[in-house]
Amino acid sequence: MGRGRFDLRQVMSVDPLIGKTERVLAEGESLVHPPSKCIDAGSVTVAASQLATGIGSTGRLSLRFLTPMRLIANEQLIKVPDFGVLFARLLERIDHLDRQFCGGARRDEAERQTLQAHADHVRLADSRVEWVEVRSGSARSGEPTWISGFVGESTYIAPEHIWLPLLPWLVWGTLTQVGKDVVKGNGVFRIVQV
Repeated sequence: MGRGRFDLRQVMSVDPLIGKTERVLAEGESLVHPPSKCIDAGSVTVAASQLATGIGSTGRLSLRFLTPMRLIANEQLIKVPDFGVLFARLLERIDHLDRQFCGGARRDEAERQTLQAHADHVRLADSRVEWVEVRSGSARSGEPTWISGFVGESTYIAPEHIWLPLLPWLVWGTLTQVGKDVVKGNGVFRIVQV
């Protein structure tokens, strides 16, 4: 089958937290211009605060899994959208990225345990996900590898005091992806207000 060809016409920077788009490379240009504003901890804090207001007294929050979410716990493939497992993999992903690209220190174990204890109190209220079987080719091995996972939407419920410390990390997760095979496009999710 071979590899396809394409012409790059433009590149856009997208801030999914506020929906702002900005062209960083126009057709015919060869220099990428940095976006005027980048997502930072301040913009994540604002987005998390808005989510907290939206959750309010219902305590309900939905996650929409746009690409296969492939989670592993205790060396087992998890085929249901368990929030505790998802959050544990999310913290691992964020911490790994922080250490690799920002020179961050290892997260304090007490903080990790506290956040995980909160995440383990979140309950699945409704789930409309399906498991999709997906294979990816490997140029190195010449063999396909499975990158299957669940897609769809799940609603979770917890008291507001449980959600508050988790929300900033969920917002970061919408930007970093989570789970196995994120480098192949897996683990993209969005937060949906119920």
